[in-house]
Amino acid sequence: MATLQLYRLRIQPQSATLSPWHADTLFGHLCWEAFWEGGAQGLADFLAPFRTGSPPFVFSDGFPDDLFPRPLLPPQELDATDQVARERAMDRAKKTQDIQWLTQAQFESVLRGERLTADSPAPPIRELTQLTLKNQINRLTGTTGADEDDEEASGRLYPVTESAFVREGHARASAIITFYLWAQNESHLQSAVRWMNLLARGGYGKRKTVGYGRFRVLNCELFTLDVPDNANGIVTLANFVPAMSDPHHGYYRTRVKYGKLGEPATLTDVADSPFKFPLLMLAAGSTFYSNTGLGYVGRLVENIHPKNSTIVQGAFAPAIPIRLPN
Repeated sequence: MATLQLYRLRIQPQSATLSPWHADTLFGHLCWEAFWEGGAQGLADFLAPFRTGSPPFVFSDGFPDDLFPRPLLPPQELDATDQVARERAMDRAKKTQDIQWLTQAQFESVLRGERLTADSPAPPIRELTQLTLKNQINRLTGTTGADEDDEEASGRLYPVTESAFVREGHARASAIITFYLWAQNESHLQSAVRWMNLLARGGYGKRKTVGYGRFRVLNCELFTLDVPDNANGIVTLANFVPAMSDPHHGYYRTRVKYGKLGEPATLTDVADSPFKFPLLMLAAGSTFYSNTGLGYVGRLVENIHPKNSTIVQGAFAPAIPIRLPN
């Protein structure tokens, strides 16, 4: 076995969030931090290495309590004449199909080419979502009441779906969020941590201006993964869009990202519409046959906005060596 060094950045949510902890969304937030700190030139400097395909750092999606995404693998090949083995394999697949996240020990066993067993426990974490009703504030009266010219403008309710990760036995958000981080060097690592601490001042995701997505950075540390010497593929730790040079033969799920610009966009004349084009991405846990040792896959997606060609979408993912079936 070989060892792979990555960084593990942990944050503690202090409120529910309305947005998933996705790496591409996080990248957009960091772009805004670069803009607020250095203006248009600061943002251009931040994006420059990503545009050239040499990112200084790459974040994974955020996972609860140091867990990992379950790698997507092909069905196990079995002897068609061995009915007992086929039944056992189908039973195992049925019992493990709902496992979304893996512990480090489980993840490392899958990296070695092993399969989850029928009695593999699911981590004691669940995502708690709830629909909450909010009341619109009348901009003229400053309250939920109507003004004299529009009696029907009072009491208009709208729903939001709040989300938080909770440990079994807890009713409130209790799990930390872990980002796995690839960095070119120590200097770029410290830069990534600094951007995250700046982001923590304002929050993450939708409606952060009213208290959603609050968090604090706990720590960032080096850690090692046991990876196989005979790896013949990679597994990704974030939703991403492949670059032309990335491996393409593998197993993956797709998701469509309906991206939006951050809340300040219309305030800074970046665009007159917050909506980006829909973007087809490959989900975290996707696996590909590859001998690359680059440490990441993905690219910066350009021309993602219908009216502003300078707007981009970060779509990178850390890549971990794995042993895939021949």
